[in-house]
Amino acid sequence: PETASLSEIKVNIPSKNVEDIVIRLDRENKNITCVGFYSDIKPKDYVGDDVDGFFYLSIDAATQQIVAKGVKQIDKAIVQQLMEIKKAKNIKEGQGISNNFEIVYLKKKSDGTTTLISEYRKLVVYTYTRCNQNGGCTTHTTYTFYREDVFVVNIASDGTVLSFIDIPKKQISSNDGGMYSSFLPFEKGDKLYLLYNENPENLDPNIKTMKDIKVMSNVKKACLVAVG
Repeated sequence: PETASLSEIKVNIPSKNVEDIVIRLDRENKNITCVGFYSDIKPKDYVGDDVDGFFYLSIDAATQQIVAKGVKQIDKAIVQQLMEIKKAKNIKEGQGISNNFEIVYLKKKSDGTTTLISEYRKLVVYTYTRCNQNGGCTTHTTYTFYREDVFVVNIASDGTVLSFIDIPKKQISSNDGGMYSSFLPFEKGDKLYLLYNENPENLDPNIKTMKDIKVMSNVKKACLVAVG
C-alpha cells in the first residue's frame, strides 16, 4: 500500500564482523527475532575466515527497540571438536569454527526460547578437459556436496545460551544437488527431531571422535536416523 514505509534497525555488535544473519517476524506478538554469526577482528598474523560466536537480538517491532540481547563466543572445546583438532593447545589464537557453517533453521517456541540449527555446507566444483590424439576435447564438471556436522543452540528469551549440542555426521555426494544429504527438521509440539541418512557403521556406540565417523556417500546403503 502507498502508506507503507520502510524502517531501518541497526544491528551493531561492537568489535565484531557479522558473518551470517537470520531474521524472523512474529506478527502476533509484534516481535522480531534476529540471530547470526560473528567473527572477531583477527590478529594481523592470522589467516582465515572463521566464525567465533553467535548473537541474539529480540526487537519490539512497534517501538523498534532492542528488548533482549545476547552474545556468546564459541568455547574452545567446541572449536576443537568441530574443527577436528587433536589437542586444545594446537588451537591457534583467534581460531574459530569454519565459516562454511550456515544457519539453516530458526524457530521461536511457545515458551519464549529460540532454537537455532546450523550445518556445515560446502560445494566443490571441479572442471577438467581431456583431449585425444585427433584433437577432439571433452570437458566435464563434477559438483561435490558436503553436508557435515550440525549444531543446535537453545537460547532463552533474555539472550542467555541454554545449551549447545553438536550432532556429528559426514555426508558427501556428487552431481545430485545433495538431494539425500543434510537433514529434515520434524516438529511435534515443542519437541524437535532431526531426520537424516546415516552410514550404518556410525551406529557403533564405540565411536568416540569425528575421525572415526564413516562417510554417508551411498544412499542405497544408508539408514534413516532420528535425533531428538
